[in-house]
Amino acid sequence: MNTTADIDLVDTCCECPTCGHCLPDQRALFPFDDPCPGCGALPWCCVAREQDTLLLAMWPKRTPTLEELDRLMERHVRPGAAGRVICDLSALDCIDSLQVARLISLQQRVRSAAARLRLRGMRPLVRQVFSQLKLQRILLIEDDTSDCRWLEESYE
Repeated sequence: MNTTADIDLVDTCCECPTCGHCLPDQRALFPFDDPCPGCGALPWCCVAREQDTLLLAMWPKRTPTLEELDRLMERHVRPGAAGRVICDLSALDCIDSLQVARLISLQQRVRSAAARLRLRGMRPLVRQVFSQLKLQRILLIEDDTSDCRWLEESYE
């Protein structure tokens, strides 16, 4: 059952992380080979905002460049702009070393903006990789995906 907050998020635009252009229905983008109609970049996540929280839904087979992370930070996570950043990894069946490196880089950028990064929605294989690399020491990993329920339909 959707809460009022879930309905508000569903009604808001899912933005391109590069330019902020409103992306079409996520099911229409699957398997994510359509560029953003606003900037032409291939989106690596879907961005939405709820109050002081920035919600990022990572897409499979897409790894942001450092420049794309910088653009995301400039646009959304300036000091005082977001109190926390929630990164939903539920669409990822696996994760590679470059994606892990980008998440660590995102963590550093978010921390420098006086915000907190939280990772949610890890599938078993992704959680195992994080556990073997002992990433729970430097990244905040949560089991709860309640803030990311608005994304569930995107991956069905």
